[in-house]
Amino acid sequence: MSEPIDFALISQDTHVVKFITKFCEDMNYAFKIWSNEVAFFEDQEKDLVKIRMIMISALSDSNMNGITQKIQAAKLFCPKGFVCCVVPQKIPKEEAAFAIKSGANVIILETELETSSKLEYFCTHIIRDEFIPIKTTDLTQGMVLPFNVYYYVSQRNKFLVCGNEGILLNADKFDKMKKQSEFYIKRIDIDKYEGYINDSDYKTTSKIERRCRIQYLTLCWNYAEFVCLLTDYSKFNSFQEGKTLLNSCKDLCGKLINSLAAVDDLWEVINLRVEEGSTISHIPAITAYAGLFALKLDLKTVEDIMITVLLSDVGLIFMHPSINRKMKKNGLKDLTADELAIYKAHPLQGMKIALDRKLPLTRTIRELMENTHEVVDGSGFPRGKRGDALSAESLIIQFAYEYHERSMLRSGKAPISIKDFNQMLLKDATSMERYRPSFVNNMKKFLLC
Repeated sequence: MSEPIDFALISQDTHVVKFITKFCEDMNYAFKIWSNEVAFFEDQEKDLVKIRMIMISALSDSNMNGITQKIQAAKLFCPKGFVCCVVPQKIPKEEAAFAIKSGANVIILETELETSSKLEYFCTHIIRDEFIPIKTTDLTQGMVLPFNVYYYVSQRNKFLVCGNEGILLNADKFDKMKKQSEFYIKRIDIDKYEGYINDSDYKTTSKIERRCRIQYLTLCWNYAEFVCLLTDYSKFNSFQEGKTLLNSCKDLCGKLINSLAAVDDLWEVINLRVEEGSTISHIPAITAYAGLFALKLDLKTVEDIMITVLLSDVGLIFMHPSINRKMKKNGLKDLTADELAIYKAHPLQGMKIALDRKLPLTRTIRELMENTHEVVDGSGFPRGKRGDALSAESLIIQFAYEYHERSMLRSGKAPISIKDFNQMLLKDATSMERYRPSFVNNMKKFLLC
């Protein structure tokens, strides 16, 4: 049986072939390149159905009719594959819409391949994240597991099976697994997982936590698709399309807001996750944290806060890939002065993207997007604002970022209880003067209760 392929390229373009070859080698992806769709479909040595990412280059095509036929054929042979289409320039929106309708998941401009991190983001989301985090609240006693369940041993940086596919989750097994709280399944089992969630009996678990959990997962699953639409510069957006995009952003937050209010422990809803490889895969978790904190502080701008988080880091996708790779490896310390300046400008870039795509942002959202990474002591960016120049909403977003960053599971370190974590974080927040004392005191009222 042939080895599975992570990345498939169908292209006759020498430049694209050279770029993708180096890209896949650098990312350690299993890949293969075919000169045309006939060679691709007639290759009997490869299991096409299991290919995760398919790139189709349209640089040599005189029109989009030929490329849409290739997309349709690729989806026929690889129904679960993520199809990326590369075009030389912006195309009429009717042609772009037909390409998406034919099965393309994302359209990327030729110039974006080398100058942005879009391809790396989508590849990481589709290929690199082999394990998907789940929770105890996702499992139902008395049901057969249709997939293997793993737990992560951070001290050894390994995933070990704790529940085998086909076993009945009886009371004894379920009680043992509940002690772990955080579990993982393989990405290839995501369809089985969704079916399992939909078939589960609400009576065996907290209805509130389960409902909130499903809404959070919906936000996670739909966020990548939203990013595809938001960053699609292959066509021009109308004001109506911009309004539709903003409404889809509101929809992602809407139902989650209603159930967050009834949840005291977000760790029962949000996965702590292992250190992540993709540029903005942390955003759904931070969105949920910020939403909960805003609700607990009884703010009236919860939706604006959550929309701000969903939008503000999108600018990272348009940074040069070399900058993002440096950051993933060693944070900000290896960046040059120029690279650091580009990074610190990404909140403004995120707002520019949203406005370019004609999203009708409110004044509150625009101000919050500027202040997402600002800090009371003036050490934030992009403008170094301090003190009373930052609203409570801005501080909540900054706190949500820090909360997520410090709560992530890390290889070689044992997990900490939520009570101990909250105490440690609030103590640091007080001593480091990154937040106003009144804000920290308000956070203590519900995080330490």
